[in-house]
Amino acid sequence: MDRMPRETKGFMKAVVDCRCPSTVFERWAKQAFPGYVPSPDRMWVGGNAEIIHAGPEQWLVCAPIEEDEHLLKRMQAGVVSASMSLVEVSDAYRFFVVGGTDMYERMSELTSLNVRRMRVPSATFTESFGLKALVVRKEGRFEVGYDSSYATMIGNIL
Repeated sequence: MDRMPRETKGFMKAVVDCRCPSTVFERWAKQAFPGYVPSPDRMWVGGNAEIIHAGPEQWLVCAPIEEDEHLLKRMQAGVVSASMSLVEVSDAYRFFVVGGTDMYERMSELTSLNVRRMRVPSATFTESFGLKALVVRKEGRFEVGYDSSYATMIGNIL
């Protein structure tokens, strides 16, 4: 059976919370991330960057944690409007990988969300263990992000 080891500590990503009107964000994102196209699945991937449409006038821009400082500076350099707010929130999230042949079964234990219908790549917020969770669908796995203050509890459950 092809099972992935259970994640116990989680991992961090560079995450910048961006809030502004969608027209401002789209204009900015097309300059900052060549090839950016707004995604109906709420997630765009280009190079190491992921742009997640988190809600009305809110996006999360993610990258590997090693790019934490570079990501925020890159984003600030291209700000096109005073109505755009950028806040580095990498410490706020801890992500856990769920993959392997039993990933759908394991995901059904985490959330009632029908993850089989999620396209690759895509992302959405849902509830898991009574907590707000960000479910990111990638090829062959899911990444589930929780408030980092609950990382130990989630790691023990997983």
